[in-house]
Amino acid sequence: RDPEMSRGLGDVYKRQVENNAEGMRFYEQAFRDMGLEWIPSQGNFILVKVGQGRKVFQDMLARGVIVRAQDGYGLPEWIRISIGTPAENARCIEVLKEVL
Repeated sequence: RDPEMSRGLGDVYKRQVENNAEGMRFYEQAFRDMGLEWIPSQGNFILVKVGQGRKVFQDMLARGVIVRAQDGYGLPEWIRISIGTPAENARCIEVLKEVL
């Protein structure tokens, strides 16, 4: 293996982990401010209880933001949001506030 390549991938991975942690903190604070329940996560997504998950999914999709309804998993009141860039995360919360 090329040590330079391995080091470069390590840097990319480190930045992704840092972005994910920052995004998770952002979402948790936004949900706290909005009075929403969420499930803490160590992954690159977070589950949040929004009421009518399928409707929120459709309303957000119509505004260009893709989240995932969780009714197929027996959680009809929840959506799953993937952690993105800071700008994507801010847009997601902006749209979520519009549709709730």
